[in-house]
Amino acid sequence: GARVSKVNLAEHTPLIKKTDYTDAYQNVACIVKGCTSVRFENRSRDAYYERHHFIPKKYRDRFETSVDHVSNLIPLCPCHHRMIHLGDKEYRDNLIDVIYSTQIEALKNAGLYIEKEELKELYDQYN
Repeated sequence: GARVSKVNLAEHTPLIKKTDYTDAYQNVACIVKGCTSVRFENRSRDAYYERHHFIPKKYRDRFETSVDHVSNLIPLCPCHHRMIHLGDKEYRDNLIDVIYSTQIEALKNAGLYIEKEELKELYDQYN
């Protein structure tokens, strides 16, 4: 069968120490306000959410600050994570609007400022 390897994000993300990574995402909810996705737990009984690079990793060279910065790693439920990658343009743009309004100040403070319309264009190229 297919081999599945587990990737430890903390090992591949120089700006996030393991403790930062754990503290930042313990008992969090999907960043999409009003998300009604059914919460489920992993084997350790922790709430399960996926981390998404809001500014896609593919565009890391456009910024002096690493896109692996914790302000750019947003928690999404598995449903919203798939929708931002695979949803149609209208839905994806609406999702970006919601997340952008929540995250833009943290991104600015981290040196990862991007205009919302430019971010949407990056997603159009990426997806």
